[in-house]
Amino acid sequence: METQLRQAQQALGRTTMELELYKKRDLFQPAAEEVVKLSAELAGNHPVTMICRVMGISRSAFYQAKDRQEDPRGACTPQCKD
Repeated sequence: METQLRQAQQALGRTTMELELYKKRDLFQPAAEEVVKLSAELAGNHPVTMICRVMGISRSAFYQAKDRQEDPRGACTPQCKD
C-alpha cells in the first residue's frame, strides 16, 4: 500500500511539473533557443528531458541551441577565419 501511495505521489509530482511548464508555454511552438532560456529560469526545478517533451523539441535540438548560446561564434575554428 505504501509503495502504491509513493508511486501515486511521484506521478502527481511529475504531472504538476508538466502543468507548470504548459502554463509557461506560449500558444506557438517555441524555438529551441527559447526553451534554453526557459530551462535556465527553471534550473533545478524541472529536468531537461521533461522541459523538452512538454515544449515539443528534441533534447538534441535543445543541447545544440544551448551550445550555440554558450559559444556565439558557432563551430568556427581558427582555420575558418582564413
